[in-house]
Amino acid sequence: MTKFLAGHSDVVAGAVSTNDPALHEEIQRRIITFGGCLDPHAAFLVWRGLKTFRVRLTDACRTAEKLADAMAQEVGVSQVIYPGRRDHPDADDKVGRVMPGPHGAMLTLILEGGDARALQVLRRLEVAIEATSLGGVESLASVPFNSSHFNMTPQERLDSGILPGMLRLSIGLEGEQALFDDLRRALRAAV
Repeated sequence: MTKFLAGHSDVVAGAVSTNDPALHEEIQRRIITFGGCLDPHAAFLVWRGLKTFRVRLTDACRTAEKLADAMAQEVGVSQVIYPGRRDHPDADDKVGRVMPGPHGAMLTLILEGGDARALQVLRRLEVAIEATSLGGVESLASVPFNSSHFNMTPQERLDSGILPGMLRLSIGLEGEQALFDDLRRALRAAV
């Protein structure tokens, strides 16, 4: 609920959903033992976010898909990883089955020039904010080598599928053109 469901980067909350009665009992037992109630204000923030969830997610996914296609044509972008693209490695198998549409608001670019260039591009963005989160109304960007995967060696990152030059984007509600212009300007400014 912290991410897309609440959607405004202002609450920490979680939810569990299951059809398994035994798992449900175990979760209930742990909640009774450890606690699990949101304070009223946090509950209000989640409730507020849920009211606009469908509209926010639909818009962010549409923008991510258009941005993925546009970025695939940009000089300096060697690969675009987005589940909705036909060139995604799981497009024929998993994506169609698990994500028939929309295909998500997360987008990954692999930039020529490796991690150093990806960091330059990241630091030149003006619309997308440098942060390692996702699912908010604002677009966020990060480079895994110095954020989510900073404690791994370059080889460990490669073994985990984290390629040099990787720029990860969580698409928010700024709109396709604003984000495209921001990325294009940052790509051209980073040499």
